[in-house]
Amino acid sequence: RLTAAAWAFELKWDGYRALVGVVGGEVRITSRGGHDLTDRVPGLEALPGELGVDAVLDAELVALGEDGRARFGALAAREAGGEDVPVSLVVFDALWVDGTSLLRTRWERRREVLDELAPRLRRLDPVIVPEVLEADSGAEALDLAREQGAEGVVAKKRDSSYRPGRRTTGWVKEKFWTSTEVVVGGWRPGRSGSRGLGSLLVGVPDGDRLAYLGRVGSGLTGAVADELADELDGLARKRSPFRGELGRDVTRDARWVLPRIVVEVRHHGLTDHGHLRHPSLRGIRRDKLPGDLTTGS
Repeated sequence: RLTAAAWAFELKWDGYRALVGVVGGEVRITSRGGHDLTDRVPGLEALPGELGVDAVLDAELVALGEDGRARFGALAAREAGGEDVPVSLVVFDALWVDGTSLLRTRWERRREVLDELAPRLRRLDPVIVPEVLEADSGAEALDLAREQGAEGVVAKKRDSSYRPGRRTTGWVKEKFWTSTEVVVGGWRPGRSGSRGLGSLLVGVPDGDRLAYLGRVGSGLTGAVADELADELDGLARKRSPFRGELGRDVTRDARWVLPRIVVEVRHHGLTDHGHLRHPSLRGIRRDKLPGDLTTGS
């Protein structure tokens, strides 16, 4: 049980993690892999003047929908050359300020420094400095995050230092998962080219066809995979059961089947293309028939 006495709770934002350097009158944003992301967030030219000190900040690049919620799909599509959606900079930690490293400083002190900088940062429209969640426990923080439509919660030990590039027990992340029942309409073999299942092609009933929801490969192992492989062999058909045309990246090597088997997958919602995001197989639903499901389920 995580309590507010030892832990602080922040919203988990659904975007690209980045470091923001404000040094010598210039702003530079870099990804964890070292890629320059500065041009992704226009409107930061005045940041050095507003901030008044040199600093390195930990942040997340996010694309916000009209409801104020982060839309990772929109951000990813923008990176792939899609719509030029506005990108915001969510700042949640201060790592180096005015020549002093804060990496070995307790989180509580780093947060105090960030709170001192926050009014200046918030003068710029693209910048968001979210408040720490007012929660007495991790469970309460999750309830608050769910109400706000966040991706989850990050719990940080109040006495934890900042350890770049390392996993640490001082930060605990909890994402929300959604479970959905879907129908198997096809499958693709593993990379080895054997009859072993590489991924399932799934959807939900849409009239006399299936509405395509994506591929599910994670969790497709062991006895469940063997059981599905045997059953799907007996349901083979020549044509796709999905409505509309699917991309070549989906149909390549695809084996189509009669839509008879219902499985349960967990995922992090839908992408902007209507596909399951990060789906993982939970199991076969022997108690359900395809007709029990609806497009909205």
